[in-house]
Amino acid sequence: MTDMGGLRMDDAPPFVHNPETMGEADIGLRCFWYRPMFERQTNELNVNPNWGIHCNADMLAEQAAMIANKMNANGMDDVEMLALDLAFIFGFDHEYFHHRVDSGVTAHLLRCHSQDGQIPSFFGDYDEFHDSISTRRESPEWWLLTEETLANAHIAMDPTRLGGLRDAFIEYDLLPEPGDRNRGPYALWRHVAADPWIFQCLSHHTWLQILTGELDPLGVMASIDAITHEGGLDAAFDALVDTIVEACEKNPVDEDSIPDRVFAKDGSEHLFAMGGFGDGMLRRLKVPIHFHGGEGKRMDKRYGSENPDWPYAIIENLYDRLGRFDDGPVDSWGSDDPFSPSA
Repeated sequence: MTDMGGLRMDDAPPFVHNPETMGEADIGLRCFWYRPMFERQTNELNVNPNWGIHCNADMLAEQAAMIANKMNANGMDDVEMLALDLAFIFGFDHEYFHHRVDSGVTAHLLRCHSQDGQIPSFFGDYDEFHDSISTRRESPEWWLLTEETLANAHIAMDPTRLGGLRDAFIEYDLLPEPGDRNRGPYALWRHVAADPWIFQCLSHHTWLQILTGELDPLGVMASIDAITHEGGLDAAFDALVDTIVEACEKNPVDEDSIPDRVFAKDGSEHLFAMGGFGDGMLRRLKVPIHFHGGEGKRMDKRYGSENPDWPYAIIENLYDRLGRFDDGPVDSWGSDDPFSPSA
């Protein structure tokens, strides 16, 4: 059952990138953040009691109001809840991908700990540089935070009705226009979503960042700097994904050729327990959601497990009014989900 936290804004300061809203650095996700299952910046495996998806409910209400104003300008009526649903479902599913990454990291740490009772000495380094770089948003280092690229691509490539809302997400500034350099790695989703191999290569890149504690484990920055010198920042930004893919192809990372171990920056060896990112340890609706602020109770009522319209009727309404029908599957959450109408 989904846990709705209803926490106060000053409870358990989260690991975040936007001090004004507590959320992520990108404008489309400024209301949301994810906290991992284990505490970071520690040498012990301590469960984080506040793990899960967090939402600044007050800021989400403000964001939804701005979206509603745009919808009204487009001639749409009765859009308050439509705008809120659109903003929430986008942020929720972006953060769910972070749960998928966290699940892989958690499984790896548990394996390491079960072998010798230790966890990697650089545990938390990835989170430190991710947080620092997201706050500064300086190019081109910021572009290398490929986990954010993958999280947006995972929404855009969803074969269900959620993926069919891609154009609406773009229109209302939740999903960046492809190539919007001002929004950094969040805007690099297009080529990644279009090709499963590219998605896999960027997944390998993110895994290596986590396993080694290094921002540029494949050494692509030299090529990016050269492109910047020759063609400018826009050319380098456009070439970043291709550069990572080329680095993966020069150093094959398929199942038959990956090394059993990788070297961390301190010289220690670690299992190369990587690949793509699965569905996570829990299905979407099992991941805890914590609402912060005075609007939390309203959000809980709208998106809590007690609402029979969440998520199916809400997604269908979004799709009917903002999306385009196709012949693909309509279950965005998995047929074995306890909240599925067919379960």
